[in-house]
Amino acid sequence: MTISVVDSNNLAVPNATVTGGFSVGGSNLNCTTNNLGQCQINSGTIKSATQTTFNINNISGSNLTMQPAVIRSARLLFTAKQSLE
Repeated sequence: MTISVVDSNNLAVPNATVTGGFSVGGSNLNCTTNNLGQCQINSGTIKSATQTTFNINNISGSNLTMQPAVIRSARLLFTAKQSLE
């Protein structure tokens, strides 16, 4: 999943560390944004669930103040793979 971080002027925020976790199978994960203000988080394998939510716990970096009211959680839907026998 790609996370984008922008400032109050809707400009990309590079070098921001985003920390969060998935509601199912979730240990804390983090990524650091690139020059476009984007970073990638990978859930790995999530067993026994068809959906999960990624919750952002914090965004940190130089001269950044996180405003929790503006953070959006992403709901990810997964479908189980079925083997053909």
